[in-house]
Amino acid sequence: MSILSLRKRMLTYYRSLVSIYCPILAETVYFSADGFNHLIYDTNRKPRNINEQYLKLKYLSKAKEVIEKCNLITETRKLVDKQGKEITFFSLEFGKTRVIIKKKGTGKHKFQSVMPIYPRTKNKKRRLRRS
Repeated sequence: MSILSLRKRMLTYYRSLVSIYCPILAETVYFSADGFNHLIYDTNRKPRNINEQYLKLKYLSKAKEVIEKCNLITETRKLVDKQGKEITFFSLEFGKTRVIIKKKGTGKHKFQSVMPIYPRTKNKKRRLRRS
């Protein structure tokens, strides 16, 4: 399947997801155009690598299940934007999928991104071979 056909199919699916109630946040999560654009473009508005786009779009279909069934917020990050508003990012995990939810100030919770969870590897020092 080409990336363009996948993008078109997932955009149709994404538009069908207006909002989903998230029990762990006790709030409704909304799906805006910014969320879909974040899957295609990075924060500097440059297109993501094709492989990364493909991966994020493939996992998009699992986002609904993660939001509905997640029972643990694995990470919360707080930042302040240029206007002085606090932005909070919530990382929800269920199964092998992670969904990022964004809340700006006292606004609505909005879908930001989706990605697979990769197993963590231990950093092992490699021995240098001398010849």
